[in-house]
Amino acid sequence: MTAMVPTYVTLTGRALRAALLVLVAPLTLAAQQSNTAEIEVIADSVGQPVLVNGRQLGTTPSTLRIQPGNGVRIEVGRGARMRGLSLDVPAGSRIKVEMTMPRDTQPLPPVRTEAEVQRQLLASNAYPMPREPVAPVQPRRPGFFGSVLIGGALAGGAAFAGSAALCDQKFTSPSPSGGYVNGQYYAPGQHSLGPLASCRAGAAGIGALVGTGVIHMIRRGGYRGKQESFTRDQAQYATERTAYERAVQQREQRIKDDVQKSLDEDQSRRREVASANDRAIRANQELPLVTFLNTQRTQVVGGRTNSQPPQLRIENVSFADADGDSIISAGERATVRVRLRNSGRGAGVNVRVEAKSNSRLRFQPGQLGAVAPGDVREAVIEVVATQDVIDEQAALEIIAVEGNGFDSQPLQLQVPVLAYRPPDLQILGAQAVDGEGKTIIAPGTQATVTVRVQNRGEGKAENVRVTIARGENVFFTDDFQAPTITRELGTMRPGQYEDIKVEVLPNNRATAFALTAAVTEGSGRYNVPARDLGLALNSASRGMAQVVAVQAPRPVPGGASAAAGSFGSDLLQNIPTVAENPNAIAVIIGNATYQGDIPPVQFAANDAEVMAQYAQKALGIRPGNIIRLNNATGTQLRTTFGVQNNPNGRLRSQIRPGVSEVFVFYSGHGAPDASERKAYIMPSDADASFLSTTGFSVDVLYENLAAMGAKHVTVVLDACFSGATGNGDMLIRSASPIGIQVNDPAQRFQGGNATIIAAAEGQQLANWYDEKNHGLLTYFFLKGLQGAADKDGNGVTVDEMKAFLTDQSYGIPYEARRLHGRDQTPQVFGTGSRVLRPAPAGGQP
Repeated sequence: MTAMVPTYVTLTGRALRAALLVLVAPLTLAAQQSNTAEIEVIADSVGQPVLVNGRQLGTTPSTLRIQPGNGVRIEVGRGARMRGLSLDVPAGSRIKVEMTMPRDTQPLPPVRTEAEVQRQLLASNAYPMPREPVAPVQPRRPGFFGSVLIGGALAGGAAFAGSAALCDQKFTSPSPSGGYVNGQYYAPGQHSLGPLASCRAGAAGIGALVGTGVIHMIRRGGYRGKQESFTRDQAQYATERTAYERAVQQREQRIKDDVQKSLDEDQSRRREVASANDRAIRANQELPLVTFLNTQRTQVVGGRTNSQPPQLRIENVSFADADGDSIISAGERATVRVRLRNSGRGAGVNVRVEAKSNSRLRFQPGQLGAVAPGDVREAVIEVVATQDVIDEQAALEIIAVEGNGFDSQPLQLQVPVLAYRPPDLQILGAQAVDGEGKTIIAPGTQATVTVRVQNRGEGKAENVRVTIARGENVFFTDDFQAPTITRELGTMRPGQYEDIKVEVLPNNRATAFALTAAVTEGSGRYNVPARDLGLALNSASRGMAQVVAVQAPRPVPGGASAAAGSFGSDLLQNIPTVAENPNAIAVIIGNATYQGDIPPVQFAANDAEVMAQYAQKALGIRPGNIIRLNNATGTQLRTTFGVQNNPNGRLRSQIRPGVSEVFVFYSGHGAPDASERKAYIMPSDADASFLSTTGFSVDVLYENLAAMGAKHVTVVLDACFSGATGNGDMLIRSASPIGIQVNDPAQRFQGGNATIIAAAEGQQLANWYDEKNHGLLTYFFLKGLQGAADKDGNGVTVDEMKAFLTDQSYGIPYEARRLHGRDQTPQVFGTGSRVLRPAPAGGQP
């Protein structure tokens, strides 16, 4: 047997020194750092060189770490622009030095005279003189003498010339053989003696008279035409003259205004330069400012020390919990982020931000240490809700605490807290369907079994797992040998349900459809033991049990809800509860998602979810009388409301004529048909380019509702029909909004038994209220039903709702302008005294 001999290690002197160096080096480095001083140098003109004791170490802004000595001389800049100071630097100190660098002054700019400015402006040719109109010339009245000269002379001369033949004197020779007349021989026959002068003179006179009359009439007619044209031209000239004079005045006024503006700009520039010169002169007289961030003040030569206290101010506080629902539940962690500003001239020391509360929450303060003047720092407070917290609205007092007692003003933060709520996992049922869709399963037929599991509790379940086990002669097609199949569901929130599908095959010997299911969750306290799924062979399976809509935990007054989605709405607080109306029927439609590239309606699902709760509580409608359509297709809308000229559908089958009251709510896209200029509700499978065939006409909706014979119909449409979405995008590409004039649709209903509320007018958009997770109309309509519109406590009437929705100071028009910079004016039609929501049995909530 070999003896065990201990082994010893011998270190040489060099190795020993190396080992000691390894051990001591970090301590030495830490000691050196603790013996150094940190100086932060900032100049208001960056890039200036920094010299410490004559040695340049960098440029500003710069953080220096130096060894303290008898004193430190800090200089910033060069030559005449150098600023410097000397100070004692204690070891381990943090110091901030702020340098204001010398600045030059500028010559004052001249101020021009008014005449100089006017000459310069006119020389720019920016003020052209308007063109002066030309006055029309008055036509002269024609005189009779001119007509004589023109017409008489021409006509008389023509008559004189033309009368020669008419006035010719003829005679016949006195004898057959000829003879002498007045001593002249004439042969036998007729002879001419020439025109008779008196005759020609008479013809000329008559021609002159006629010609004068005709010409004078023609000239008088032309004169009248010219006079009428002159009258028109004179009126046009008067109009143009007025416009010309106005343009001249405007030009003169524009020149005058621009001259004054230029003079004011000269004065403003002069004042700005003078003010900048004053600041430069004061800055040139300033000494460097030294702030001791974590030490007592020491001697400073050539500078001034900051002896002012800090002024800590909380600028912003934000709260975030682990699951993002803005409520801290039992066992949950959260953080409060606090932004703190020191707006004082002194530094805050040993600053921490903490929270105080009388609740059962636990807090870990956020440590900041030193906060220099002008610094903005962020601190994080850790918040833990123990398992024993109760439902409450916890008031947290947030305060920044400073080492010398210069604390900030406290700020109160309201945080909703929820006590622990257990989950309630349940197996709702199972259904078997074969490949042809039949629910009667025969031996030897493969089937798909769907098992539905729901969390009906008020708390979420973690690490949920469902295990399905087979019995005799039943096999899982994925693995014939496997006795069980397990599905991981993870976290299930309140109300959430999941469908688990497995493929099974009962063999030919099977006499029973033996399948069981069990549910487990992370804590093991809320497991569901294995139970038979109740399936049978050669008979229809029982089908799915109805999914129960689980109410979220009642939110803390003033806070947000603990549930996701619609339960996050502040509208779920203080919902008024009225007496049940057994004759009331509601159709609530939320179309959030659409096929193709049609953008979703962001808050439509939330609108419908909350509206359903108000329909049940605030309107008194039984749950069984509420028809819910989520992402309704065109077929579903036609099945519910009927088609054109045929109102027979699911809704009409439930209406008792003259007795039933109908409430219809729609949140989703609406759009116009550009060719027909008609409004359409858009089903989830609609094509925006072919609305006439794929949409559901609003006219058909009103006509069919009017034909159903209900006692009263109320329709609320949170959709616009301009062709655009709530954020301004177009449903139809390369198109502009289309305005559709909406007449009073309530007139389609006999006896005034209808109330119609639409989101917007014409081309206006139905905007979204992102902060509230609702459409703008839906939020304000529900707010009005909640009580905001009830001015007298006797219930909400149509007139009260209209006044509330359309108020320009706080209603939808105001919020649309504030949130989106767009106009939105809701339209309300119907009898003003009609009661939309009766007064609650116990008065206003």
